[in-house]
Amino acid sequence: MKEAKKTMIRYAMAAIFVLLTVLLAIINIVDFGMAADDADRITESLAIGKGEFRDTYGSGYEREAPEHFGPMGPFSPEMEESLRFFTVKINDEGEASVVVHEISAVSKKEAVEWAESLQKEETGWTKGTYRYRVFHTEKNTYVTVIDQGRELLPCYRILMISVLGEILCLVIAAVLLNTIGEKMMHPLEEAKRRQKRFISDIEKDFNEPLSVIEESTEQIERDGGAGDATRTIRQQVKKMNGLLKDLTNIPLMEKEAAVAKVDLSAICEDILANEKHTFDEKNIPMNVSIEKEVTIKGSEGGLKRAITEIVENAARFTTGEVVFNLKKEGSHSVIEVINATEESDRDGADLFDRFTRLESAKSLPGAGIGLNTVREIVKAHNGRATAKIENGKFILRIVL
Repeated sequence: MKEAKKTMIRYAMAAIFVLLTVLLAIINIVDFGMAADDADRITESLAIGKGEFRDTYGSGYEREAPEHFGPMGPFSPEMEESLRFFTVKINDEGEASVVVHEISAVSKKEAVEWAESLQKEETGWTKGTYRYRVFHTEKNTYVTVIDQGRELLPCYRILMISVLGEILCLVIAAVLLNTIGEKMMHPLEEAKRRQKRFISDIEKDFNEPLSVIEESTEQIERDGGAGDATRTIRQQVKKMNGLLKDLTNIPLMEKEAAVAKVDLSAICEDILANEKHTFDEKNIPMNVSIEKEVTIKGSEGGLKRAITEIVENAARFTTGEVVFNLKKEGSHSVIEVINATEESDRDGADLFDRFTRLESAKSLPGAGIGLNTVREIVKAHNGRATAKIENGKFILRIVL
């Protein structure tokens, strides 16, 4: 249950992180975009005046005064007096001269060199907080650079506040989720206790009558010999025992801890060696290919249980040859079990659901819980289990 709580917190934190990141990214992108737009309005007005604010909005120019002239926005009454900028004129012969120099942070010589390096693009940011515009006339090219450091300062402050605010929100969310996690998990814990109690009761209630039936059947066979009736009884008892085994193996919510290095190659070899007699008794041909030293981090007990289940399933339901492969594919370990079947082609994803069985297997012992158990164990190891029927073959593939 602790693992379920941790998983819930991780997913919730991931969702909160993505939501906050997207929201704050949009806010900051719009904020910096508006700052760039304001700077472009200013450089555009300077371009109209050939780098100066002289009679910028007079009738002698093609463009009219900007719409945002007023106490707000880039064109406030004090803007012309406080703007830090320079304009350099470059004639057709490549000679550069300073037209306007209203900035103390850049010398006239630096202004000329700077302007000459900014002729490739019409406008953009340069050296972080400077916005420039290149304006061409018939004979000359004007390059205007304005210092937007003071105007961008609020944008950077909002960016810093956004980052710190997101971190703070994530910390608060983690504390709250951890605090309320116990209450949120309480219904699941109760369901777990009831499940354990139910399974325990089922096991007790079934074991006693099945034992009595088996003993009585043996007594009947000793007294009068085996017959169709006793064989039917034994078959049904075996079926009920299979059902009981499946029910008591239903995985609960906790994931098995994946903390130890497990040798999959050795596990598969041991299980196949133990099950060899079953295949031999049924004359089932088996083709085995196991790569050496295939290891993963996981629960040895859980993996043994899953592999045993799929090998037993193959022996129980095959109508011909069984193929068992263990191999490495990149960083993943892959187990593939293929057995012959008379079923029609289909996607077998639903076979991992509880109590779902193939038509040809419904008359055999079991309750359709085995593959569900396999899938839960595989998921606990961050793996994936898939199944399909194709060209008369049932193909089970596990990627860990």
